[in-house]
Amino acid sequence: MLSSSIYAAKAQRTVNIQNYFNIPQELREMPNWVLWKYEQVGDRQTKIPYQTNGRKAKSNSPSTWTTFEEAVEASANFDGVGWCVPLDGPVYYWGFDADDAIDPDTGEFKTWDNAPVQPEGLLELASYAEITPSRAGFRVLAKCDFPVPSGQHEVAFGPRNPKTGKIPGIEMYCKGRFFTFTGDVVAAAPRNVESRSEQIRALHSRLFPRPERLKTAPKPSSSPSELRPFHFPTEP
Repeated sequence: MLSSSIYAAKAQRTVNIQNYFNIPQELREMPNWVLWKYEQVGDRQTKIPYQTNGRKAKSNSPSTWTTFEEAVEASANFDGVGWCVPLDGPVYYWGFDADDAIDPDTGEFKTWDNAPVQPEGLLELASYAEITPSRAGFRVLAKCDFPVPSGQHEVAFGPRNPKTGKIPGIEMYCKGRFFTFTGDVVAAAPRNVESRSEQIRALHSRLFPRPERLKTAPKPSSSPSELRPFHFPTEP
């Protein structure tokens, strides 16, 4: 099980604003905050970022972001607060979303079929982790010295779960996105965002193993770069 706090919060669907102050101070000091609301888009609910003035925010437009204090003050009129990932390095904040990873009724980890990494394996990154708003997953946030490789940011391990509305799997982003924050921390995880370049390198290699070789010559493509496997930068 994750933590008894899962059960304590189970009956309370509204956000406990005091939990926001569990968010690492390093992030709270950045003016990268927005608010968000659930909105229906097609046949699914999605999270839309907003400014404190009620206008929509953009995760790639810092002029639409605000401070943590202002976001929390306005949060009663929204479904929660969110944090926009810095657009540039040299330090990259990787967010690992584990979806359909927790049974929201029991707080126990689920088992993903035929997955190279199980949900609890993400906690081996030993960095800040919290339960996501759906309560069916969690997010780990860690710092790294290289960005998420292009085209290698998500992997699914099965079909969408009709009960949670989530596809079991992992998504990874480090820029151009906003992350919802609940402050509902995973008890065993550190309370800070740690630098974990080597651990991230190893985890990503397990999720996206490098092909041994191409057995046949690839056909010409208008995007030849797509045929080249990503190579992590070598250590200095």
